[in-house]
Amino acid sequence: MDYIISKHGNWGQIFPVPEGKLATTLDKYMSYERPGKQFMPNPEWAMVRLYKSKTGRFPFGLLYIVKAIFEKYCNSIPGNSYKINYLPILDKHVAYDPMRSLRPYQLEAVHSLILNYGGIIVLPTGSGKTLTLIEYLKIMNMKTLVLVPTIDIRRQWEEYNLPNVTISTYQNPKLKLKGVMESYAIVVCDECHHASAKTIYNLAMSTRTDAILVGCSATIQREDGEDLKVYGALGRIIYKIGRKELIAQGYLANARVIYLKPRFQTDGKYMDYQKVYNLEIVHNDYRNQLIVTTAVDDALNQRKILILVSTIEHGEILLGKLEQFKDIKTIFMNGKSKDRDQDMSKWDIIIATSIYDEGYNLPSLDTLILAGSGKSKIKVTQRVGRVLRVKADGRTAIIYDFIDTPKFLRQQYQNRRKQLGEEFEIFEGYEQRKLLED
Repeated sequence: MDYIISKHGNWGQIFPVPEGKLATTLDKYMSYERPGKQFMPNPEWAMVRLYKSKTGRFPFGLLYIVKAIFEKYCNSIPGNSYKINYLPILDKHVAYDPMRSLRPYQLEAVHSLILNYGGIIVLPTGSGKTLTLIEYLKIMNMKTLVLVPTIDIRRQWEEYNLPNVTISTYQNPKLKLKGVMESYAIVVCDECHHASAKTIYNLAMSTRTDAILVGCSATIQREDGEDLKVYGALGRIIYKIGRKELIAQGYLANARVIYLKPRFQTDGKYMDYQKVYNLEIVHNDYRNQLIVTTAVDDALNQRKILILVSTIEHGEILLGKLEQFKDIKTIFMNGKSKDRDQDMSKWDIIIATSIYDEGYNLPSLDTLILAGSGKSKIKVTQRVGRVLRVKADGRTAIIYDFIDTPKFLRQQYQNRRKQLGEEFEIFEGYEQRKLLED
């Protein structure tokens, strides 16, 4: 059997439609299971099948999986072959100038995007993802749409005033109008770990056949298992560099993680998660006072502090306590704040909700307090990146976390500690003063 793989829009098409073991294999490797299967009336609802076995259709970003399957199949069964009849060709010569003012790894990422006709690059928070993409777009000089998850990130992109480039949030209803997505030669998805969401995935899948799709993220691996959908929309990872490597090369600051031990009012044994969280995180006066004391001590030592909380109520409680210290400038930023474009470097302590998880560039920050607990690996990675930009004096960043022991919170703490321990030195709270003195 001679199989032909073609491309129509952002969809791949196999003809003739595979049957039997080949079809089963394609379905297996282009499917995944959503979390929560045990709670669904029909367990099959948890399965997401990206390969359409009746039509031989698949998201073209998964071509690398299809090729690997066909290579093995055709080699093991004589008389079978396959051919890909879509070869991406740029309509002009791309001048790649290696002397441009980017760091070596940024140049490597740009070069990979050009050679692979798009794909996903994975760069740690603080490594200059946006500048890397901007340089790539300047080189390509084609009509481009940059999709971003928030208005704040959109504003940051717009400050660069790139010609022939449109910046839009993923949620913009105009993007759903007929022909809009097909008008762009390049579509860039910033913070592309969001690309598995239905709206974003549909946008990527409605691009024209010769469109170049680019993704960029510090945290491509999703906890809901939908990484495969991201790859289906945007293609495989074509360049990746880790935080440890950039720290070793001097492009990111190193960090020490200090664990503080609060007191708790209950073990939370007979409470649900929300009650435990409100009592032991938001309204735990001892824990909140520990946060405040730690922040004030570090601010007096000329450090710039970011305190991340999960709720507005928690942020307001901490702000009320910190406002008693008149010599320390403190601000609370959240989704309702109207002055989010201001110069944040003038503040000694910034309390913030999840709006600071992505996109903000605050190189002056060198201390992070994870006041809001939580278990998300993606959010921990993004939040830690806020304080890893290299400082002029070369100082090491400090990350404060908490040994939270009540029900639900203990497992979250243990997960965070394991994750942070894989990349940074960990110290207990009693060693804190010695570290600061050093």
